[in-house]
Amino acid sequence: ITPSANFQGDLGSTERSISGTGIAGATVKIDLQGSKTVETTVGSDGNWTYNLKNNEVLTQNVKQDANTKSTKPVSVKQVMHGIESTDTTANVQLSDVITFDEPLQAGRDITLRVPHDAGRFYVIIASKEGNSFQYGINKTDNGWQVEESVNNRATGKTTTELTVSTTSNPAERVFKLHIKDSNQKSDIPFTMKADARSVMARVHYDNSKGNPAVGGKWTYTTPINTNPTITVKAPDTHN
Repeated sequence: ITPSANFQGDLGSTERSISGTGIAGATVKIDLQGSKTVETTVGSDGNWTYNLKNNEVLTQNVKQDANTKSTKPVSVKQVMHGIESTDTTANVQLSDVITFDEPLQAGRDITLRVPHDAGRFYVIIASKEGNSFQYGINKTDNGWQVEESVNNRATGKTTTELTVSTTSNPAERVFKLHIKDSNQKSDIPFTMKADARSVMARVHYDNSKGNPAVGGKWTYTTPINTNPTITVKAPDTHN
């Protein structure tokens, strides 16, 4: 099994394909973490790839004390002339934040895509006013909840609304943080800096705080300020 890039020899939970090497023409049986077994064939070049279907995902199995997990790795067998090989296995790690939708400096929304098996992640915003706003998004028995802090001090209140949606990619979820009552300037807590790392997010395992995925990697985005446009009508020369 060929490991995913940046996952320390493992697969990532947002992967949409699994690949490896084998004997040309052999059948490869892939056990998708106990959920089902699928097959593919090794090509003439000795390589094989299986593309996951829309109802198939990989789920982290590295942290067994986490709430969101699979209990098994991915397992692969090669079959040639009716003889099965021994299993080759690969663990699955929780992936990091996939992408941001580019936010506006004076925007009211932060939208990002995270792995389907994430149970906790953080969004940090550096404001032009010199403050650091942190939003901790946690999966609970009562659904997703947002914990807010400013300059590392919990605010004890919620100034944002959170919506969660799916996409055509079953391995991701879309989270949108929206500032409540944003029609009043006084209700806007910050203006984002147009710096390369002024907005960032990181996924954590949901077994405890301070336990980030993929070696603590942050994903960054740069807020923009969209310039207005002016449309000039041609003069009316009709008599």
